[in-house]
Amino acid sequence: MLEELGLKVQVGPILLAEIDGNHLDMAYLCSMSGTISKLSRELLNVGWYDADTMPTLLSFHRRAIHAAHTFQEKLVKPL
Repeated sequence: MLEELGLKVQVGPILLAEIDGNHLDMAYLCSMSGTISKLSRELLNVGWYDADTMPTLLSFHRRAIHAAHTFQEKLVKPL
């Protein structure tokens, strides 16, 4: 992310891993610091979205986001 957006990222635990034929998808819980300072030519666009206003995603990406929300909810339990 540093090269593409200028963001520093701390990689956390694996949230989701799936095998589809010869393809392995993995999603990690990550946190970032800084602000977007550039947009690499490899990227067409970047944005932050609320869960109910996200653009169309691949099903794996939607499940990964759900897994991240579930993980965070377990960390922040109400009293």
